Amino acid sequence: MNTDAGRLNGLSPTNLLEFGFRKNEARIHEAQKPCDLIEYLIKLTTQEQQVILDPFMGSGTTAVAAKALNRNFIGFEVNTDYYEKSLNRIESTNSSEAQEQLLFH
Repeated sequence: MNTDAGRLNGLSPTNLLEFGFRKNEARIHEAQKPCDLIEYLIKLTTQEQQVILDPFMGSGTTAVAAKALNRNFIGFEVNTDYYEKSLNRIESTNSSEAQEQLLFH
């Protein structure tokens, strides 16, 4: 656990985390979480270059957050529509290198 990374505004968080969606963050999936929340959780529980596994990629939020934080990721998505949308989202927010690291479908 990266306790220093878990601080919010220099303070230890309570048991209630409040994160909203970014202004330009498109809503793709009904269970989509804010990218800022996922980045926070990734920083709290992993270190750079570690691998994040997301067996239900949905909108691709975890992949976007992992790449932004210099983590590797493996993701799966069986829904073709969400698969395509998540690929588009990842491509638009990351380099083509991110696409090469995806394992989908």
